[in-house]
Amino acid sequence: MSGHFTDRDERMWQRRAEERPARPLPAGAWLRALRIGLKRRSAPPPGPQRAPAPVGPRPCEQA
Repeated sequence: MSGHFTDRDERMWQRRAEERPARPLPAGAWLRALRIGLKRRSAPPPGPQRAPAPVGPRPCEQA
């Protein structure tokens, strides 16, 4: 490669300078929509509730 800046190099440089910058993705709005959707679905379904598990030592914790 020569040390000269050629016409081809200049065209490539100019094309790169004229390219439109990449548009940022609207990730914030997308994440908020997901969070709102999860809040709506996070309500427990109506119906019989299970009894809570008994609190006490587990068999593997007994000494």
